[in-house]
Amino acid sequence: MSSSEKILILILALGALIGTARALNYLWLTDEEMTVFGEHNRFWHGDTLDGPVHSNSQIAIMQDPVFLDRVSTTADDFWHGTAYNPYFYGPPPSFNAPPVPIPERAERLRNGATAEGHFYNAPGMIYYARFGNGICKMWRWPRGTPIDSSDSWPINLSFPTCIFVDAPLRLKGIVQGKVTIGSSHVIEIEDDILYADSDSLTGVTPESSQNMLALVSEGDIKIRNTPANGRWNSGWAGLSQINRDSTDVVITAALYALGGSFTFENQNDPDSGYVCDCSPDDRGTVYVFGAICQRRRGYMHRSTNGSTGYLRKLKYDQRFRHDAPPCTGRDMWWDEEPTDSIDFGDVVVGTTVSDTAHVYTLYYSRLGAVYAN
Repeated sequence: MSSSEKILILILALGALIGTARALNYLWLTDEEMTVFGEHNRFWHGDTLDGPVHSNSQIAIMQDPVFLDRVSTTADDFWHGTAYNPYFYGPPPSFNAPPVPIPERAERLRNGATAEGHFYNAPGMIYYARFGNGICKMWRWPRGTPIDSSDSWPINLSFPTCIFVDAPLRLKGIVQGKVTIGSSHVIEIEDDILYADSDSLTGVTPESSQNMLALVSEGDIKIRNTPANGRWNSGWAGLSQINRDSTDVVITAALYALGGSFTFENQNDPDSGYVCDCSPDDRGTVYVFGAICQRRRGYMHRSTNGSTGYLRKLKYDQRFRHDAPPCTGRDMWWDEEPTDSIDFGDVVVGTTVSDTAHVYTLYYSRLGAVYAN
């Protein structure tokens, strides 16, 4: 070897940041598809799901719902209902898939809200949040009494914000900013809640949007039975109601019902405390642009009074593949995975050698970065 032929021994240790198969990777993620009443809650005619769907139990399908992306389940088949004819426009359904973990409590959100001074704990109170113009205005009052407008305060959303109340929470409004708001009890949606740059009819939002919202409940997330949400059979007009302010519900958010279900209040039976003598009690359509994660499948449509509730039009917010709402972030949803090293052996200075490493992610995990040392 001449004096100019100096040798390097070169080893690259590779690593990758991989978004694991967690809640934000799915439009629809449930731990249990059967209701608390032991009924297979179904996807059926009129339901459209535009995004990845997964369940840690058996998915029930009746009639002809539409799935526009991948569908996976830990079961070996779907539960087949009447006139079974679903439309799968994505890849073929995946059966016997591994379960996807769902957090049990919102500890990261609790801690983040505490650090920011937005953790509220007042026993016996109920909280109300109204979003608008980059502000979240909060109210609280004793449960079982009329709202007290004097006990209120604003929260500026100029920076990513985390809010948590150790009490029931109601909310609505136009979101401008990045915010995660949560409750240790139930979250009740009073009316539409959508981004300032969303389509007001469907909630669909440009990928360039800087607005982002997560609703995190350690219990249920419920659509309240308000006139704006279609109470009394959409103002007694049913499917002929043309005023969308009295029918449809538009939600733009990542919805986490960690201890319960995404469902609707007052399901037109005596057990719910509300009975409308209208048949069918069709209240409109629920549009969700974002993601839904729930511990147990909740009702969005029931067979009471011919049918009661809402159709579903669900569309995945693609931004969740590379971004997350505040206090659900990178260290919660991302894992660092080491890979094997590549040994190039003896390399003469001034020459070039090459090799290839293949990095794979399963399901809808996202590859954030590959780095070498």
